[in-house]
Formats: sequence, C-alpha cells, structure tokens
Amino acid sequence: GVVIIGTGFAHNCSADGSIIVGNMSGPGFSTVWGGPVVEPPVPNVDFLGAYDITPDGSVIVGNYGYRDGLDDIVCAFRWDTNGIQTLASVTNEGWCNASGVDSVGAVVCGNAGDVAFRWTASGGYDELPHLPGIAVPWYMSAGGDEFIGTYGDYGNGVFRWRLAGGVSVLIEDHPVGYGNKVSLSPDGVVAAGLGPPGLSHAVTWDPNDIPRSVRD
Repeated sequence: GVVIIGTGFAHNCSADGSIIVGNMSGPGFSTVWGGPVVEPPVPNVDFLGAYDITPDGSVIVGNYGYRDGLDDIVCAFRWDTNGIQTLASVTNEGWCNASGVDSVGAVVCGNAGDVAFRWTASGGYDELPHLPGIAVPWYMSAGGDEFIGTYGDYGNGVFRWRLAGGVSVLIEDHPVGYGNKVSLSPDGVVAAGLGPPGLSHAVTWDPNDIPRSVRD
C-alpha cells in the first residue's frame, strides 16, 4: 500500500525500489529514504535535493543551496560512499542542478545557470553549446552518451544531445511550455514528450528525431 513519507517530491528510485530520492520541506532536508544519509559539504544549507540515482543506489545526484554573506550560492553535486563532490555552482545567477546520472555513476548531466553541462569521472566538467534561454537536461541514457532536456525562458523548447552528434532541437518553441515533461529510454533510442504544435499530445521521437503520435 501507500506509505506517506513527507511533503515534497520523489524524483526517482533504485532499480529494486528500496531507495527513493527526492526533496522534502521542513527540518532535516530529507533527500533519501531507505538508503544512505547525504550530508552537504557546507553547514546551514537552505535546501538539499536529490534528482537521480544509479540502479544499484550507489551514486546520487542533485543540488544544494546556501547563503554566503549577501550571496546566494547553488551547487550541483554527485554523491557516493566517499561523500559529496560539487560539480558546478552559480552565485546569484539562478538554478544549478545535477539532474541525471548514467547507470554506473560515471557520467552526470545538469545545468549551471542557463548553460547545460556534462560531467564525466574521466574528463570532468564540460559545457554544452549554448541554446536560447535556460537549457536544462532532464533524463540521461544508461550509457551516459545521450540525454534529453528543455530550453528557453519557459522551457518551451526540447533538445536532445548525443555524444556522437551533439545537440539537435526536437521542438523549437511550443506555446504550452514543457517544464520537465520529457523522457528518454535507458538505451537512448526513444525520446518522449508532449508533441509539437499540430501534435499537442504525447509523442515519441525515433533515433532520427522524427516525432510520432502515440495515437498512431
């Protein structure tokens, strides 16, 4: 049955469902249920959120924020048994977050301000080509070589990034806006989301970025 664990958001879980990651308001800033305790590297954080987790639950990614004097600092993190590693940060520049991780925790995607980034254990931090507005990756393939996200001032555009081919725009501007209503299959073959104008319901995109209505 349903168990109420708090007021907030559950974003993902381990493959066996035993560990849930998310964020919850109130004292303690709980981000992980049924698994490890994620401690931020600075005291007195204002928030701490976890957005993705590897299938075995060994690596968690997300963000935390705190105030340093007059500055608001937001950081993207990667957590494993060695503790939190800060991957990127912004100061008084909006949102910074690690939103996706591959199946083994070696590749992370996210955004720092309006710029999307990809981090690898072997190569470190790398910014992606700039897109109009704010670019936010949301879901990464299991192999870490592809992810899907939104861009624009209101998330009205959808993009797909591939290690082999770079950025491709799936939707340039949708009047409804997207938020994070996009997804990607673990193998990276199929992307899904709300369709472009004229197909304003759920669609999938094939490997050639051709949209197909789920009603077909």
